Amino acid sequence: RRCETSVALINKSLIILISSGDFLIGCYLIVISVYDTIVFKKGYCVHQIDWITSVKCSAIGIVSTIGSQISLFSMTVLSLIRIHGIWNPMRIPGEVNVKKGLQIATGIFSIAIASAAIAVTPLIGKFEDFFVNALKFPEELHLFIGTPNKQQMFNTLEGYYGRMKARTLSWDLINKMTRQMFSHDLNYKDHTMKE
Repeated sequence: RRCETSVALINKSLIILISSGDFLIGCYLIVISVYDTIVFKKGYCVHQIDWITSVKCSAIGIVSTIGSQISLFSMTVLSLIRIHGIWNPMRIPGEVNVKKGLQIATGIFSIAIASAAIAVTPLIGKFEDFFVNALKFPEELHLFIGTPNKQQMFNTLEGYYGRMKARTLSWDLINKMTRQMFSHDLNYKDHTMKE
C-alpha cells in the first residue's frame, strides 16, 4: 500500500531499516552458532586466537556492527520524529512528493554510511589500537615466575584491603605481599626479590 503522507513514509522507511538491521544481526548469530557447533565443536579454546584474528571473524563482526548501528540510528530517528509529532500535534503532515522522497532516501543513505563507517573504523591500521579488548603476550616473555596461587592471591588482597586505611601503599609492601602469590615452579628468575 502506498503511503499518502510524508510522516507515514518516514515511519515505514525507518521500520524497514530497523528490520534490515535486525536481519543482519540474525545472520551474524546464525554464522556464530554454525561456527560454534559445527566448525569448532568443543575445540574453540584451542582455535580462539586464530579465530579472533581471522578475516571471517572480522567480516561477521562488521555485519553485526552495521546491523546494530542501523537499528540504533533508525530507532533514534523514529523516536525523534514521534517526539516532534507530540510537540506539534495540530500540524498536518505534508503529502509525499519527489523532494520528500529524496530527503528520506538521503537520510536512509546517511544512516547506512554512518553505520558502515563505525563498523569498519576498527579495521583501519591507524585506528586499530583504539579498539583492543585483550592482549596476548609472546611465550618467551616471562611475566610470571610460576603459576598463580589463587588462594594466596585472595589472602593477599584481603590482607591489603582489610588494612588499607591504616597503611599507605609502597613498593616494598607490594613486593612483600605479592612474593608468595606465585609457586616459583617455572624456574624463572624471581624478579620480585632484590639481589
